Amino acid sequence: GEMAVVPAWSSNGNEIAYMIIHKEQNDSMQTDMFFSDVVLFNTVTGERKLLTSKAGFTDQAFPQLVFDEDDSYLYYTSITNYGTGALTRIELVTGKIEIISNDPKIDDRFPHIKKF
Repeated sequence: GEMAVVPAWSSNGNEIAYMIIHKEQNDSMQTDMFFSDVVLFNTVTGERKLLTSKAGFTDQAFPQLVFDEDDSYLYYTSITNYGTGALTRIELVTGKIEIISNDPKIDDRFPHIKKF
């Protein structure tokens, strides 16, 4: 009964991260993003794990979820109190969430991992 959007596969192929757009949106906040959950699905065990319910989905924009090279972190956009996007990562083993954008008033979105 849920609609999974913008799925992203882990490098090892064992996990799929996806978003579920909330049916009820926060009308008091000015933002063009939709409040969403980020879910991690293990293709081996069939386990579903809610990683966060504070993600922001932007229509017709990709990528919205990105695993790092060794599948330790998942990067996504969260919604700040200003209604802007903040690049955010979650450590998949511990569940620790870290906002990596510097200024909540600047609209940072669409994570992308590069090798340097």
